[in-house]
Amino acid sequence: MPWLSYAQNGGKTSASDARSLPSPKGFTSTSGRTTPSTARITKHFYDEGWTGINVEPAPRLFEVIAGQRTRDINLSVGCSNSDTSLTLYVGRGSASGMSTMKADEVAIHRTKGYEFDAVDVPVTTRARIEF
Repeated sequence: MPWLSYAQNGGKTSASDARSLPSPKGFTSTSGRTTPSTARITKHFYDEGWTGINVEPAPRLFEVIAGQRTRDINLSVGCSNSDTSLTLYVGRGSASGMSTMKADEVAIHRTKGYEFDAVDVPVTTRARIEF
């Protein structure tokens, strides 16, 4: 059966290599950026029965991921160097992939006409998330 990759940026090669692992099922992790099936290498593995941790601070995207990845651990947090809360600038429309916690990046994107919503989100360290 042909293998369908949902990956971007060369992820198909990495995923293809991972298919040779001795265990037929494994564990994945992913954080932020997009929907659970668009540009997500973990979609292939989820369909194969793998489980994982998904970290998504954007509220609307978190709802989508939690609804579609019901076997996974889904965390509605961001990652930083401490446990606190930060402002997440969630891109609207075509800027959805530009969501960031960096106000200076948002300022540059806004000069080009992109729009963002500011949302306070909890953040924690990657070390505190059990990968």
